[in-house]
Amino acid sequence: MLTYWNTASFLVLYANAGGWTVSSDPAPGVADRPLLDRWMLSELHAAARDVTLGLESFDTATAGRRLAALIDDLSNWYVRRSRRRFWDGPSSVDGASAFATLYEAVTTLTLLMAPFTPFVTDYLWGVLRRPGAPESVHLASWPSYDMTLIDPLLSAQMSLARRLVELGRSARAGASVRTRQPLARALIGAAGFDTLPDELRALVAEELNVRSLSALGPEGGELVDYTVKPNFRALGRRFGNRTQPVAAAITAADAAFLAGELQGTGLRPLFLEKFARRGVQLPAAIAGPVAVQTTAPGQGRPPARSASR
Repeated sequence: MLTYWNTASFLVLYANAGGWTVSSDPAPGVADRPLLDRWMLSELHAAARDVTLGLESFDTATAGRRLAALIDDLSNWYVRRSRRRFWDGPSSVDGASAFATLYEAVTTLTLLMAPFTPFVTDYLWGVLRRPGAPESVHLASWPSYDMTLIDPLLSAQMSLARRLVELGRSARAGASVRTRQPLARALIGAAGFDTLPDELRALVAEELNVRSLSALGPEGGELVDYTVKPNFRALGRRFGNRTQPVAAAITAADAAFLAGELQGTGLRPLFLEKFARRGVQLPAAIAGPVAVQTTAPGQGRPPARSASR
């Protein structure tokens, strides 16, 4: 509830400071707005759909959770990422788009929350309502949703971008490198990264404060080094009296070559150990692999802790 209140207060504060009103020059059409605005409106209309369906089926718990997720998206991602646009004011097309998008999001959210929090929403409705609108939120029409504005692909891409930011920050924390310290690059191996729009890639790079993002192969060769160390107990159970010649052949083989050839066979744990490469920090929890390069190539930083053993 406090996050919702603070978001509405933010809108009122910057609208008053910049002289923006509901009757100001209209913002560009949704299709012509920045990607972040289109994403926010897509999430807003998807939430209106989900809350409507939830309440129609008397599932208030699901509707409430959907509203909580929308508030988090609005405050902790959209407003935070758009803050500079509000600082610049509504005089530019970009600023006008931001104010119009946030106003629509907050007023629609107020209508959706009215059955759950009748008094707070009624007060904020009195502050936010446009001229000619009903005096009470409880007299206003229930918000409709536009299926043409709901973009599942954009929603999935933004979710991936936010997850990559989360994992990248985890990698920085593991290396004890603060976000304000610029780094050379982040290595990304998550599914879907190749199709991520340039605008979202730039957003991820800015959030992680890295100069560039690089795609990572499925084997993660840029992240780890392999070493050959035969596990005689495991090899003995599998090869019996042939263990010694097999171990000798393994020791003489190229570790990186073996790692690639035996990917997915279940044999790698018999004689391969994997370590984070010097100057590379892996996140503590890898859902979509992300790593940050904490040193410039060739620098002699001590090796990072082992990624897996």
